[in-house]
Amino acid sequence: MERKKDSQTTTASSATPEQKLHHSRARDMWAAMFDNKAAFIGLIIVVFLILIAIFGRFFVTDPTIGHGHESPPSSEHWFGTDNLGRDIFSRVIAGTGISITVGIVGALVSLIFGTILGAIAGYMGGKIDTIIMRIMDMVLAIPSILLAISLIAALGRVYDKTVLAVIAIIVVAIPEFARIVRGCVLSEKENDYVQAAKVIGNRDFSIIFKHIMPNVMSSLIVRGTLEVSTAILNVAALGFLGLGVQPPHPEWGTMLSDAHKANAIFSAPYMMIFPGLAITITVLAFNMLGDGLRDILDPKSGR
Repeated sequence: MERKKDSQTTTASSATPEQKLHHSRARDMWAAMFDNKAAFIGLIIVVFLILIAIFGRFFVTDPTIGHGHESPPSSEHWFGTDNLGRDIFSRVIAGTGISITVGIVGALVSLIFGTILGAIAGYMGGKIDTIIMRIMDMVLAIPSILLAISLIAALGRVYDKTVLAVIAIIVVAIPEFARIVRGCVLSEKENDYVQAAKVIGNRDFSIIFKHIMPNVMSSLIVRGTLEVSTAILNVAALGFLGLGVQPPHPEWGTMLSDAHKANAIFSAPYMMIFPGLAITITVLAFNMLGDGLRDILDPKSGR
């Protein structure tokens, strides 16, 4: 028993100062997360939604097959069935996988490209900075829905509409990440540690992504979390317009569109209520998590 304690003590004492600082920051972040009720609730809901997106399809019936006719919620069909007899509960669960996947993938791809462009613009400066940021301004001036409609109108006969809609969402989000990273890099590159890295011969690529970017990650994490909710809303909007995920695949915006076409707002309101609640809860959860992370990671928030 004493040997075990001695080995644990030796292992703990052998940790480098950087490792100890990392563990301390992680503990402080988790403690702050538990103290921030909104962020903690948002985290729980997000984790729950991700689990549904991964495993939910194994516990529901085929959402594309009808089971009779339109019917209200019952013990057999918890959310009722739509005008084609398809189980709404199964379609909402299956739609979770589509929305969460599109939201996370869209935010992640936007973050990667936006980070690269913003880091290059902020660090290199001059004409490179001007060219990159003017292009970002041009893209940012186009609403994501309008860009998606334009892409689908121009290329919809050649490429899948769903792919074009996701690409439009990604392209519009890139300038937001690029602006955040550029501003942080402009601030960080004047610090002494960057000048020291240049003096000892580090290459620009190494300085940007090894020394500067770790100090920018907190802002990117917050913005990335909020961008997931924006992407989910945009996908739902495109689905409602018939430009997103195409039938028979279930998607929350498409489900709202189907209910609207069937004039179900009075005759079968449950066809609109449940997918609408799914969108609201998901977007609210990611926004709560993002706002909580901003309070935790931003030292200027005053918390």
